[in-house]
Amino acid sequence: MMIKYIPYKKILLCVVFLVCLSAWPKNSWAEFRSLVGFRHILLDEDFSHNTHPNDSFLPNAGQSGSAGVTTLKETDWIVAGARYLHETDETVFNLDLGALIGEHNEVKSKNANDNRADNIASFVYSKADMGIHSAIGYSWKKGRFILGGEAQFAVLFLESGWDRFDNQEEQDTKYKFIPTAGPKLGIYLWDENLLEFTVQGGEAFSAGANVQLKLW
Repeated sequence: MMIKYIPYKKILLCVVFLVCLSAWPKNSWAEFRSLVGFRHILLDEDFSHNTHPNDSFLPNAGQSGSAGVTTLKETDWIVAGARYLHETDETVFNLDLGALIGEHNEVKSKNANDNRADNIASFVYSKADMGIHSAIGYSWKKGRFILGGEAQFAVLFLESGWDRFDNQEEQDTKYKFIPTAGPKLGIYLWDENLLEFTVQGGEAFSAGANVQLKLW
């Protein structure tokens, strides 16, 4: 008699999941919260700019990078998203997902090969306006305070291009993945609403503050 294939790996994963579930503290609860905050991320991202096709009369216009280089360094972001919480009387586990909205993260400079007056010269720019925020954290509770660690993962969408006569035209777009980790400290303000602060290191230096809000 033919013996059918038995999915041993799937069965083993199910057993491990059930064991972990049974071992989870009984005095625990899971909830969702909204999350708003601010994040400062230090970058060192260079953008090489070609001369705009309509400025072919400028010196070395046909050479790659002839318009110069711009560099994005200090960037500020508003965080808006949701948080999944799993809490016990002594610990807090969180998973975050949300959007990063850039605040004046733009660098603009005059073409390196353009010596005309600023009011008629061509410029180049680079900026970071949008991104994705995610995080995973674990903390211990003591009274109104929490202390723990968090790993954050940001994906930033970066754009560079030409700024001619106050009209921006995109030349290139790319994204940058920034994993960071570090400690966090929080204090419960009222009705389980939490104010927390993080300092992160890794692919970049990052610091920020979030407010975890209970809306219902």
